[in-house]
Amino acid sequence: MATSGASPGRGFTMVELIIVLVVVGILSAVVFGRFFVRGDYDAAGFAAQMRATLRYGQQQAIAQNRPIYVYLDSTSVALCFAATCSAANHVRDPGGGNSFSGGQCGTDRSWACVAPPANVVLGLSPAGAANNHFFFDASGKPQLSSGAEFSSLNLQVSAGNTQQAVRVQWETGYVY
Repeated sequence: MATSGASPGRGFTMVELIIVLVVVGILSAVVFGRFFVRGDYDAAGFAAQMRATLRYGQQQAIAQNRPIYVYLDSTSVALCFAATCSAANHVRDPGGGNSFSGGQCGTDRSWACVAPPANVVLGLSPAGAANNHFFFDASGKPQLSSGAEFSSLNLQVSAGNTQQAVRVQWETGYVY
């Protein structure tokens, strides 16, 4: 009875293993490089948070049938019930606490005031537009303090090479 020779074990060659290791090394270098760069994520996250705050201000103006003032500067976006934003007329944060303590938001964490992370820059276009504040009237339409309407307000959130635009549309107050 003849026995057939046992087939040699199937495995990977040294060349295949080295190629796999090189490919994994290149991929990990690219992925880890992007993973530790927070600017993209911080800019996108703050832009979303700012959009939500502006939409909340518009909703509050409509629901309460009164103007809600939006204060903008390079350190924060805040909502108030009056043209002079004092502690007595802060719009309360719907979640019970904002994410920032300092700058215009102060130490009161219970009001609707958001600020960019340290590596994120908030720009207003055109510079000084709406005198850095405007209000949503009782119908949710944005207006300047003088009562005049503005065409469009553009806010630019940037960090590193990433830029996120936040816009408030004139006629409808739509925030996108």
